[in-house]
Amino acid sequence: MAKKIWSFPNVLPEEDLSSESYNLLDNTDELDFSNTKPLKYIFDDNDEERVNSWSTLYQKMMKFLYNSNSDLFMAFMGKENYCETTRKLVSNSEEDLINGKKISENLFIETNNNTSRKIKILTSLLIDMGYESSSLIVYVVPA
Repeated sequence: MAKKIWSFPNVLPEEDLSSESYNLLDNTDELDFSNTKPLKYIFDDNDEERVNSWSTLYQKMMKFLYNSNSDLFMAFMGKENYCETTRKLVSNSEEDLINGKKISENLFIETNNNTSRKIKILTSLLIDMGYESSSLIVYVVPA
């Protein structure tokens, strides 16, 4: 009955939302991304990629970085206390992690981190792997 009286408009969520873009490798310590979510990102001047959460962005970027140079990736992510973490960031076994997500045939990353920690790990890894400061642009909206 209500649908006949008040028709529901045709809308595409997130398409028309106003978002702000941030270069994550530039001044991220000064920014607080709590209560936000990424809509999309552009990495290294490639096509934009849509995402729906910081965890998804983190997982996709980690998979890309691992596939681009697995030795260099493991040299940093395999370090004890990398980015001042107290637990493993990567493992060959999903059971070793609290919330492991697969990034290759036999490698998992820990995604049980808050947004700030995910961004810190990701930006540190990008810098350590030699990417330019303008390599990762993320479009963010309030959550």
